[in-house]
Amino acid sequence: MGADSHLFAFLETIGAHAGERRGVPAAAHFGDPAWEHDAVRRSVGLIDRSTLGAVRIRGADRASFLEHMLANEVKDLAPGAGRWNALLAPNGKFIALFRLLAFPESFLALLDQADAETLIRGLDPYLILEEAEIEDASAEWGAVHVAGPESGKLLASLSGSPLPHVPPGHHRPLSLPGIPGPIHAVKDCLTGQDGFDLLVPRERLVDTWRLLLLHESPKPRPVGDEAFEVLRMEAGTPLFGADIGPDLGPIEAGLETIVSFRKGCFPGQEVLAKTRSRGKPPKSLVGLAIEGDRPPDRGSAVLAEGAEVGRITSAVRSFHPGGVIAFAVIRTTIIEKGLPLFARAGDRILAARLAETPFR
Repeated sequence: MGADSHLFAFLETIGAHAGERRGVPAAAHFGDPAWEHDAVRRSVGLIDRSTLGAVRIRGADRASFLEHMLANEVKDLAPGAGRWNALLAPNGKFIALFRLLAFPESFLALLDQADAETLIRGLDPYLILEEAEIEDASAEWGAVHVAGPESGKLLASLSGSPLPHVPPGHHRPLSLPGIPGPIHAVKDCLTGQDGFDLLVPRERLVDTWRLLLLHESPKPRPVGDEAFEVLRMEAGTPLFGADIGPDLGPIEAGLETIVSFRKGCFPGQEVLAKTRSRGKPPKSLVGLAIEGDRPPDRGSAVLAEGAEVGRITSAVRSFHPGGVIAFAVIRTTIIEKGLPLFARAGDRILAARLAETPFR
């Protein structure tokens, strides 16, 4: 039984209902997704992130190697800093999307465990004369996401020191009573609320959950995948592997901010520069508000004038602002024309409209 199985067995003892996340047992909910959603919006919730993986890059040439390989800047990251970055194919499409954290002797790329090997395979062939090593460190780390307006207060109370206000991706070491280190709190606002990915030794993940749940004020609540999916959708947070994949590039995905056009060449740079100069990509990831109260399945068609013009990538019934919200990839020319949109949901055709993200 692996560490993730041990964690899920523990989560079942505190009320988890079984689900699955990319082939791994996961907590779908803890009895009431709406209540779990409210805990994150009002106080603090704990979200299982044990499928988060890590790729470590170390060696004297690690910064210069990554600077030439990745879409965003690397060399200016001091220990404790971090930012979103990506490895792109020559056609400008995503190979991997991840947070890159800087440590004194290494970088750590945080991404789903299922994508860690893809990142390694994408980088390894380019290591020729550089003094750098790339390794999968996923087995070393476990993660729990602490989210909500009182997340910082919870971690400060347990660690005995306040957490500084830092941008997403920045991180700091943390001490937790009874949990041997190393432990790192990584700022991340996936849910639209203040939040931290708490990285702990994987074998200490269950102990960390126990410690957090015993805290009385603020009292954290366990949050399952169903509530998390609604939270991240409401916040306008697309996920790699769901909304974003190898058929999209950063501009199409609305993630131009993770690309630096000031630095030198990197794989896919020329294609992105041409797309940027034209002013629009051929397709775009957008938000939709859809009539009714039953979300279409992932992969359902988006229609305009009776023809398919895109596909739903994620859809949920929102608690706030209410109704069904979705991400979809749609041809940009259709968006510009302002044509009425519809979503196919089984045998139903539902009216849809473009919606700004975060959804309000």
